[in-house]
Order: sequence, then C-alpha cells, then structure tokens
Amino acid sequence: MAKTEKSCGELETEIQDLLQENADLHKELQHCRQAGPASDELQRLHRALLVRQECSRAIVHAQEEPALLTEVCRVIVEIGKYRLAWFGRVEDDGAKTVRPLARYGFENDYLANLRITRDDTPAGRGPTGTALRTARPAVARFILTDPAFEPWRAQALERGYQSSLALPVLHEGRMEGVLNVYAAEPDAFDHDEVALLAGLADDLAYSLNALRRLGDSQHFQEELLESEERYKAVVDNLGIGVTLLSPDMEVLALNKSMRQWFPNVRLDNRPKCHQVFNSPPSPTPCSYCPVGKTLKDGRTHESFTDTPADDEIRNYRIVATPIKDRQGKVVAAIEMVEDVTEAKRYEGLQEKLLAELEEKNRELQDTNLELKASQSYLLQQEKMASIGQLAAGVAHEINNPIGFVASNLKSLAKYVDRLVACVFQ
Repeated sequence: MAKTEKSCGELETEIQDLLQENADLHKELQHCRQAGPASDELQRLHRALLVRQECSRAIVHAQEEPALLTEVCRVIVEIGKYRLAWFGRVEDDGAKTVRPLARYGFENDYLANLRITRDDTPAGRGPTGTALRTARPAVARFILTDPAFEPWRAQALERGYQSSLALPVLHEGRMEGVLNVYAAEPDAFDHDEVALLAGLADDLAYSLNALRRLGDSQHFQEELLESEERYKAVVDNLGIGVTLLSPDMEVLALNKSMRQWFPNVRLDNRPKCHQVFNSPPSPTPCSYCPVGKTLKDGRTHESFTDTPADDEIRNYRIVATPIKDRQGKVVAAIEMVEDVTEAKRYEGLQEKLLAELEEKNRELQDTNLELKASQSYLLQQEKMASIGQLAAGVAHEINNPIGFVASNLKSLAKYVDRLVACVFQ
C-alpha cells in the first residue's frame, strides 16, 4: 500500500513538471496587424490555449468525475469567455437521450427543456447528436440560420447563443459523452480553435477513463504524456514561432517554427534569447523586445521589428505573455513571433493602389468638370445660334410686307393726284 501511494505521488510530481515544462506552448498571443477578423481569431485561439492548460491542471488533480466535469465547464466559460459549457452522456434507453451531467455559464433552464438524442432524427441532427454519431467535432456556425438547429433555435437565441461546438469525448472506441460549448458570437469556432478544444476533449476522455481505473497510475501517466504530445503537435503547426523563456531570458523550449528559423540553437546550454536570436549576437536584451516588460510587470506586451535576412528585410511581430504560478508570481514568459513580411508588403501594395485609385478619381473629377464646362459652352452657343435664326426669320417676315408697301408708294401717289384732279375739275 505504501508503495502504491509513493508511486502515485511520484506520478503527480512528474505530471506537474511536464505541465510546467510545456505551459509555454499553451498560451497564444494577440494578433494586432489588422484590427479585424484575423485579430479576433488569434485572441480566441489564445483563450482556447489557456483553457487547454487550465483543464490539464484540473485533470491532474481530479478525484471524482462530477467535480472534474464541472471544473472543466467552468474553465471553458470563465477563461475561454464562452457563453455556456455542458457535458452530456447518452442514456441507456430506446430513444438514446442525451442527459446533461455538468454545466457552467449562462443557462437559464436551457438544458431543463432540452431534448437531444443520438438518433438520426430531427432531435439528433444538431451538433450534439451529430458529434455522438460520427465521433467527430460538429459545429453550428450560425444558429440563426442553421437548419439542423431548428428544434432549439428559439431557446438558444433567447439566451444569446449564436454558435456552438459539440466535441465527442471518446477513448479507445468508448464514447464517454459529449462536451458542448456555446458562444455569444456567430462563427466563433475556426479550425485551429476546434483542434485545440478537441484535444481538450481527448484529455477529458482519458481522465474519465482513468478515474475508473485509478489503480493503474502508470497507464494514466502514459495517456497524459500521449495527450501532451498531440497538443505539442497542434502548437508546432500553428504557423508562428513560440519560445519559452526563463525569468533570466534563457531559452527553455522552442516550437517547430522557431527550430526551423534558428536551427543552431542548443537548449542544453540554456542560451539567452538576445544572444541566439540576433545576428550578430547582442550582449544585452533588445530594446524592442517585449519579454523583459512581461517578466517585470506580468502583463502581455508586443512590438514589431525589422530584421535583416540574407538580401532582404523581414518584418516580425513579437508578443510576450507571462506564465504565473498559483501565487501569481511570474515564473516564465511565452514569446510568440509572427512573420508579417508578406502581410506588410500586401499592405504597402494596397496603399499604393489606393493612392493611384484616388489620383485617377481626381483626374476623372477634373475631366468631368471640363466636360460640364464644355457642355455649358456648347449649349450657350446653340442657344445663340437659335436666336440668330429666329431673328433672321422675323426680319425676313417683316421685310416682305415693307418692301411691298415701299414698291407701291409711287403708284399710290399717282392715283392720289388723279383723284384730287378729278375732284377739283
């Protein structure tokens, strides 16, 4: 018995060390190149990574299933900033009804009136039933318009749910249940976020299975290690560089992108970041580096830098996020590096094209003004020509009778003289 207790204690210590060692890979940095959808996307990814980390801690200390499920739901809502999280399991009945076992967040009796099944019927074609049937994550990106969500749409919208994600909690072919997450924004779950939360569901499945086999601590440890390896694979494929740094700014871990960018960095020497990430090496921390500020005040900082690389200048965005222990002390920092060179090039090209477009628009406006002036001049000329033609016509009409009268005045005078002569004879 003493031997078993000792091995369990050693197991917990090893798992704690493992989680602390890889905690750097569980935080995402804020994306600020554009204050648009891309920024929001990485912020959500950041929160999902934090959720994964905190849930891993809850799993390590789990003693019973109900408390674990409630804690996981709480972490998802409070840290992930989601609207609601709940875990359900299929009842052993003819209808295969999904019964909620744990929940956290703004629910307002939503689950009390919920009827969801695993069958391929209208009650089972939403995200929850689909995830249970297919053993794959199912997303309702737009609850307002998703036809499969019609049976629960009105109740969901009343409570501010705009999108939802259902994650099958599956272990070795055994369906432990389904983890549901609701967001207050439409289309809130992108590919990377789903992948991270799906990894959380895998961790939860392992833990639920292990709680039933708590005596086999070695097997439980192996499963957690496998889960961490899968999580490392996700972080390695994020497409950005991630580095774990000690309070002395020593490089403790690198993800795949950083290893590709800096293949000569040897972690066993615990090098300083400013000595191995700069060419030539810098004896002191870089002035633009945000890590020092983060280690000092425990807050997230970011900066941009232009770095020479071969025959070109590469633009990088650097964000530093703290890692704190339970007492709130900063014990390490995550440095995330994103190559934004192409984005800045496109941004410059866009600005150039916009300037050209504005210049063309001004030219068109000037041409339009000239055309309007020419049109006004031609119209005036046309009016003057019309008036001239009218005057000529009127003169012609007046000249004809005047000419007739003038040409007959002499004849009229003769007739008058004759008439007068006749009168006085």
